[in-house]
Amino acid sequence: MKVDPVMMWTLLAVVAVNNGARAEVKILRAPQGAEVPEVVLDAQGILHMSYGVASEPGNDYGGRGNSYYVQSRDYGKTFTPPVQLNQPSDIWGGARMERGPKLALGKDGVIHVVSLGNYQKGGGVWYTRSTDGGKTFEASRNLLDVKTGCDNATIAADPEGNVFVLWTDGRLGPDPKSPTSSPIFMARSTDNGKTFSRSEAVQHDYPGRACGCCRLEARVGADGNLHIAFRGGYQSIRDPYLLRGRKTANDFQSIRVSQDNWNFG
Repeated sequence: MKVDPVMMWTLLAVVAVNNGARAEVKILRAPQGAEVPEVVLDAQGILHMSYGVASEPGNDYGGRGNSYYVQSRDYGKTFTPPVQLNQPSDIWGGARMERGPKLALGKDGVIHVVSLGNYQKGGGVWYTRSTDGGKTFEASRNLLDVKTGCDNATIAADPEGNVFVLWTDGRLGPDPKSPTSSPIFMARSTDNGKTFSRSEAVQHDYPGRACGCCRLEARVGADGNLHIAFRGGYQSIRDPYLLRGRKTANDFQSIRVSQDNWNFG
């Protein structure tokens, strides 16, 4: 049976009761036309969502589209009117597969969002933020400071005003030991997204690079460290890994999450 891809994207709302002893899971429809939704639930019970909507036909890897933000104060029963995040020319792969807009909540409730441009043609890594609770967003800024293809953009933030935007790109050229892979790059802010550093390659003890087409995830953990999850690419073995390191440094240690030895040739 063929399933409409728009119908497949749903929001999972988890409500814990009895101090976490039991949980109720509900499957809810995302806003009309939404693809690749990303959700964060804050301490006040507000559900924040970003998503993409394609504006013209494309393949599985994305077509031209826009990205939006909504929030819900009743755990997904209703949503606020959507706020467009991007300027019209910013976003190409705004929907489909894993390439939707990613969001994180930072200091003073600031909402941080990152989206990809045309990832195959150096379309950029576009950042925006809201300082008024999601009513308005600043004009998008491109954090990709070289002309190269890029992919897998993601974002993390913490209550101290640190913001980390990460992605993979091709500026270093091919690595024969890690075919179909790309290095992870990062731009960081220490002033809650007002300004960002120039991008730098993430330094780690993993021997290769990340899978060039698999998504990244990043979070600041309860231990105060930055954690970066990725699928490996060294010698075509695609096992998942976690990088962990101090927020103030660029020196990460890798942890192999699962040893499946999946060879992607």
